[in-house]
Amino acid sequence: LAAFRALPYRWLLLAIACALAVWVAARSKEVPEIYDSGLYHFTSIRWLNEYAIVPGLGNLHGRLAFNSAHFVWPALLNFHPWFGHGPAVANGFLLLCTLGWLATLLLPLLRPGARALAWQRHPFLDAAALLVFAVVLAHGLSTKGLAAPSPDFPSVLLQCSLVLLWLRWVGRWRETGGWTPGEPVLGSFLAVTLITLKLSNLAFGGMLVACVVALASFSVSAGT
Repeated sequence: LAAFRALPYRWLLLAIACALAVWVAARSKEVPEIYDSGLYHFTSIRWLNEYAIVPGLGNLHGRLAFNSAHFVWPALLNFHPWFGHGPAVANGFLLLCTLGWLATLLLPLLRPGARALAWQRHPFLDAAALLVFAVVLAHGLSTKGLAAPSPDFPSVLLQCSLVLLWLRWVGRWRETGGWTPGEPVLGSFLAVTLITLKLSNLAFGGMLVACVVALASFSVSAGT
């Protein structure tokens, strides 16, 4: 909050953020156009709201066996008095949270006194943060996944976030020679979470977990 107060044109930035939030909310209330959402996404969420785990649910329809941890999130948002609107809120909220986190990483570049120093110390990492922010924003502006509870959209958000986190961790490791203990745990947790969203993320998440474990082991052995 203090870093934001020190920014020039902070009220303009706040107005842009509010306008973006309103636009995301409006896009989230559009008619869902993703085929799989009508086929089984909404149905899976309804089952989660109405019952506990139902053994053999895939026997009703094969797609109902395509379980995804993402469906728990919009099901959780289906609470009174907005029951039934959770799927419309889920992905838009995740988009705003991801953009907010990326914006906090870019705050040093917006302060005139710290911009040159920040860019001089980590030009590659700052450029990567700008690129990921642009990719996430462009995807959010063009996707049809805001109005539908598709797990594809949060998968893209988490993949982009993990790539940026990985680059920042490697940069810090090269600069200081080590990581804080929580960073490998966080990276592995997010990679496993990515796999639970869609099984097709297994290669990406598994490779990331292997890299995190390898670098953490190397860091520990180098420290000893």
